[in-house]
Amino acid sequence: MASPIAHIASNQKFPYPYTLNVANFVSIKLSQTNFLLWKTQVLCLIESQDLQGFISGEIAASDKFIITGSKQEIKPLQWKKLDRLLRGWITGTLTEDVLGLVVGLETTQQVWKTLEEAYALDSQERECCLLQKLHTHKKKNMNISDYIQIFKSTCDELQAIGKSVNDHTKVFLLLNGLGSKYESFITSMLKPPISSYKEVVPLLQSHETMKQLKDKKKTLSINPFSTLKGLDSIAIIEEEENQHSLLTEGGFTRTTEDNKRNLGT
Repeated sequence: MASPIAHIASNQKFPYPYTLNVANFVSIKLSQTNFLLWKTQVLCLIESQDLQGFISGEIAASDKFIITGSKQEIKPLQWKKLDRLLRGWITGTLTEDVLGLVVGLETTQQVWKTLEEAYALDSQERECCLLQKLHTHKKKNMNISDYIQIFKSTCDELQAIGKSVNDHTKVFLLLNGLGSKYESFITSMLKPPISSYKEVVPLLQSHETMKQLKDKKKTLSINPFSTLKGLDSIAIIEEEENQHSLLTEGGFTRTTEDNKRNLGT
């Protein structure tokens, strides 16, 4: 399928994709915390139409269509219509707070540059704030899902400003914030070879499930008013424990009984 720019060159006719449904490509609106996710979706939309040159400045207005190396020029009226369409796509995916940053800007390139400067370019103050948040993140009374999600979101924000956290550091910081109740799990995870972050997360979730089952079983067993129904509940919990006692992830096998790790065959 010929790209819109190639279509201009061969037919001298403006390819205006006005029927395209932006919502099929961009499902979120840009806020102050989701730039990386938003940028990924918007770029997919723009690149699918081969129009990323309007963002980079490689497609410029001219009296006639010209292609010279990486520089592409189209007639002013055609350029203005398509640039306004792209600008509309982008501004239509901004929250009201973010939209205020780009009011009055006339080109797609200006809008894109402003958003990148506001949310993605290196900012020492923002970097320090996010790193501090990551290092001081503690589980405390949070459920494990919220704890992991907040940790991941902070890592994503650092990646958005070009300060990605390496995998081993992510593993260490995630485990470090769990607290003393997870000491045995932390010790197991930090034994060489250290698992990747993607491996540790499901292992932690499985450990949490086992921990909750054991706590529930303990509560039932010490309840002085336990009945046969309570004993039945314990039996069910024990069965669930057996189902969760072994988790295989990424070629590693771990058991909750001895916390040993063996390479998968």
